Amino acid sequence: MNSLSPIVQKFVAVGLFVALVLLALLYGVLPLTHAYSAADERIGQAQEMLTRLSTSKIDPAAQQQRLAQLQQAIAQSGDYLRSSAWSGASVELTEYVETAIRDSGAQIQSRQVLGDGSAATREVVLRVAIQADIDGLYQTLYALESRKPLLSIGDLNVQAQAMPGTEQDKPLMLRAQFNVTAFLPPEAAE
Repeated sequence: MNSLSPIVQKFVAVGLFVALVLLALLYGVLPLTHAYSAADERIGQAQEMLTRLSTSKIDPAAQQQRLAQLQQAIAQSGDYLRSSAWSGASVELTEYVETAIRDSGAQIQSRQVLGDGSAATREVVLRVAIQADIDGLYQTLYALESRKPLLSIGDLNVQAQAMPGTEQDKPLMLRAQFNVTAFLPPEAAE
């Protein structure tokens, strides 16, 4: 049954033992050492970041100055309404929208400020109904959305109006209703 000589059997046994040890190293020890070195590297990076953060000092006066500069830049950008009070901003928005509508050749049929001006409100919404031809409606919408302060138009509803006794060469009249939204300056919300 045993056809190998004792010396060959010892070499085979030693070879199998060496192979078993190499497999244990390959599948057991090497992955652990790679995981350890990766974790050690992450720990080193975290320690370096903590060292940098602990040595850097934040100057409160410099922060306040930078905040004041940013608030001034926002106020000068023209993106917001000038008035910081909701009631003043609603009047400002109404005047701005009425001017844009009249300049475009449309007629205002109705307007209503929506909302109650509560302390949490940072926007003013104006519901407008106008009557205009297609070009007048286009000019109105373009004027409102392309200039500063930044305004957005929502809930747009356009209907064709049949005018009694109109000739075919007259332009089609449209009735449009939409909301115009503008925002208060950031300091008004605080």
